[in-house]
Amino acid sequence: MLEFRFALPLALLLLIPAALFFVRWLRGSAGSAPPALRYSDTRLLGGLPIGLRVRLRRLPDALRLLAWILLVLALARPQFGDASETISGEGIDIMLAMDISDSMGTPDFSGTTRFEAAKNVLRDFIAGRNFDHIGLVVFAEDAFYQAPPTLDTYILQEILDQVPLAGSIGLSNR
Repeated sequence: MLEFRFALPLALLLLIPAALFFVRWLRGSAGSAPPALRYSDTRLLGGLPIGLRVRLRRLPDALRLLAWILLVLALARPQFGDASETISGEGIDIMLAMDISDSMGTPDFSGTTRFEAAKNVLRDFIAGRNFDHIGLVVFAEDAFYQAPPTLDTYILQEILDQVPLAGSIGLSNR
């Protein structure tokens, strides 16, 4: 079952200062300055347009509050998904080696290339190995570590599907 949780829920206690700041900010006392006018009759100023600076005067405080909240949430490390999965079974470690030289692009009698035939055989092999750690190494002139040993056969199939011939990616295959 998928669930949402925080890895460090106690970090959410750091939101308390943000809540206090927010309450103070709503009351308008955050960063209160001395009065700009010594004469309190402002009826003459009522018809003047309100400038952008006045409209955005509380924006820096709002952005600081938002940044604090986002930092605290990141610190709490939100997580979504299964916490763990217990796999019962025994398996072995297997490293598959696949030739990706240009000679594998040669069509065989069945019409498919040797490369595609090898991929199909490896797909079937991987699908039948439930509890084995399987990795993949590809080679032409040099060998390349394509996938570390893993139990995740789905991702291994995806990696295998993305393996190209050496000549198509500019690798030497003498």
